[in-house]
Amino acid sequence: MVAITVRGLPPDIHRRLKLLAAQNRRSLQKEIVFCLERYAERSFATREERLARVTKLHAELPKVDHRLINDMKCHGRA
Repeated sequence: MVAITVRGLPPDIHRRLKLLAAQNRRSLQKEIVFCLERYAERSFATREERLARVTKLHAELPKVDHRLINDMKCHGRA
């Protein structure tokens, strides 16, 4: 496995990574690798993969009654 040294890491970023690692029950090293993997997956996803992800997320959202929203916006206007 390749080793990477990060110089000049702002203390705030280090603190947040440590907090994330603790919340996720991972070592700091594993949390950083996890973050890099997720970033790389998103960065190299094809347009179709990104669209599929957005479509899936959209399907999970609660349905909106647009008539109810319009009525609420118009309430009091007369």
